[in-house]
Amino acid sequence: MRLFKEYPKLGFIAQLTLRKLKMENAKELLLDSDMSILEIGAAVGIDDQNYFSRIFKKYCGVSPIEFRNGS
Repeated sequence: MRLFKEYPKLGFIAQLTLRKLKMENAKELLLDSDMSILEIGAAVGIDDQNYFSRIFKKYCGVSPIEFRNGS
């Protein structure tokens, strides 16, 4: 799990909580800003746009673009 490698001193539950907080923040930014997907990923601490999109879709069930467009 990549996030586990990014924060090795955090426990597994803490890392899941951190991921959830990042995705909730990303959802707010997608709805309330005109930032690009790349900028939003970076703002929540995920610099790789592809990784951000994969994690977002896994967490939310839709891609960041679909979420922003209301699909």
